[in-house]
Amino acid sequence: MPLREVWAAGLAAAVPARAQAPAQDRVAAAHAELKRDRSLQFDFTAAPPERPPRPGPSWLAALLDALEPLLLVVFWGGVAVIAALAIWFLVREGERRWREGRVRGPGGAALVLPPSEERVRALLAEADRLAAQGRYAEAVHVLLFRGVDDIRDQRPELFRRALTSREIAGLSALPHRVRAHFGAIAAVVERSFFGGRAVDAEAWARSRAEYEAFAARESWA
Repeated sequence: MPLREVWAAGLAAAVPARAQAPAQDRVAAAHAELKRDRSLQFDFTAAPPERPPRPGPSWLAALLDALEPLLLVVFWGGVAVIAALAIWFLVREGERRWREGRVRGPGGAALVLPPSEERVRALLAEADRLAAQGRYAEAVHVLLFRGVDDIRDQRPELFRRALTSREIAGLSALPHRVRAHFGAIAAVVERSFFGGRAVDAEAWARSRAEYEAFAARESWA
């Protein structure tokens, strides 16, 4: 048997059991007294996780920490802008679809209506005033621009991209008479604007008659 075990066995035999009991009582009493001390903490909650260090130099980490509130504002502001744009697009698309389908004919086909008589009279009065001053080219331009507005008001879905007056006159979705009368006015304007040909009183009178026929109800039927 090793010497250390022999020594321990002999020490245990030498100390009586009743001498060991008071020592255990004293340890228990000291432990109880220690637990009654409110200045000491025995229950420990989990420590909060440490924030991992930011990569890069320390000055960059400090700058990011300082800008963090501003970056949050920019982020949520961007989210709000995207949401607003999405809502605006949906509203515009809904309005376009409503305008396309606000007047329907047999079988659900879209119908178009001629310009109102009040609008036609106002336009012709303005054009006649220019023609009375000898400004025939300007008067024909007024007829053309108002014709474009009339078509756009009735068929807005046809104006998703920029169109020339000749392209508008060739739109198959328009009634044949509307296209023919509008095309006649556009031809006079093209010869004047691009060909350098003056618009005389006769050309003006023809253009005025074409617009009257263009705005007639039977042309839009």
